Amino acid sequence: SLASLEGVMGGPCFLVVDGRKVLGPPCTDNFQLRHFEFENQRWHSVEQCYQALKYTGERRQKIHDLKPFAAESASAYGQRCWRVGQIGRELRHDWDKIKVEIMYQVCKSK
Repeated sequence: SLASLEGVMGGPCFLVVDGRKVLGPPCTDNFQLRHFEFENQRWHSVEQCYQALKYTGERRQKIHDLKPFAAESASAYGQRCWRVGQIGRELRHDWDKIKVEIMYQVCKSK
């Protein structure tokens, strides 16, 4: 099940090619700036969407409204979304039970 992967998820994707560990394609990066739709809303990155879905109410909307700055790298934008997603009092009551499935569904949507 996806829940069994919870302890090994996070960070960049790496592949093993000819016995060597190599960085995975950009599409596997949660910080990649690529517009997509999830739950009838448009998102800039998987990280932005994931952080927003942790919350209800104003915090969720605040994260949804975050837009990349003109010269901001995907990494910097992803880190900014992550930081905003670490504070807030409106955390979903079921987050620990659904977060792995949410990440899976968001990645599929991208």
